[in-house]
Amino acid sequence: MRTKLPFESIKYGIELKILFHLFLIIGLFSNFSTFAQTQKETRTLSGAVLTQQFELVPNVSIEVETSGGKLNAVSNSKGAFSLEVPNESLSVKFFGNNIQPVTRIFAPTDRIENLQIKTSAL
Repeated sequence: MRTKLPFESIKYGIELKILFHLFLIIGLFSNFSTFAQTQKETRTLSGAVLTQQFELVPNVSIEVETSGGKLNAVSNSKGAFSLEVPNESLSVKFFGNNIQPVTRIFAPTDRIENLQIKTSAL
């Protein structure tokens, strides 16, 4: 049986530490990318519905078409709306009593918060 020299055990100890740190870093990066992906699955569609004269329009129906189906909301008494939507291409229709329907298409990269949706009275 061969006797290990003192520098051989140090060498193997350093290699094990390097491998441990390498696996730790890989694990952290894979968890971070998973976390980043889950954070981007939804986003908030929000804003207000206004007339051409900048008057707020209450009780406007909002219909969002997604790959998973339709989502619905109604603007509040001040014309404001907010709903969580998937982070994908969206077709959003705004309609209601005494207003001209408006449809907007949004890409996944478009800003969709604090929108001002202008419509005309019928």
